[in-house]
Amino acid sequence: MQIVIPRNTKVPVIKNWRLTTGYDNQVNVNFGIYQGESETTLENNFQGEFLLCNIPPAPEGVPLFDVCFNIDANGILSVSAEDKSTGQKNGVTINSNGTTFEGIEKMS
Repeated sequence: MQIVIPRNTKVPVIKNWRLTTGYDNQVNVNFGIYQGESETTLENNFQGEFLLCNIPPAPEGVPLFDVCFNIDANGILSVSAEDKSTGQKNGVTINSNGTTFEGIEKMS
């Protein structure tokens, strides 16, 4: 697990990351979102998740995904990912109280 937005970061804030697949011929990627600063997900708070499906099979590390983390002035977190090879996008919005709104920012 990697810390994307450290504690006490001023909001609003946008952070962008580029990620890739973890194994050969991976056709689905699950993006889990956690709150916390531990290196293990077990010691952090699960906030939500979303999935990119039907990724063209390729060797590990070849598919690229641009992931955007956006916290607005009201503390609402939006996380989205785009498959660079297909343009497919998906995301999730998480309210400041931890309520997940899957599909609200779902893009096709």
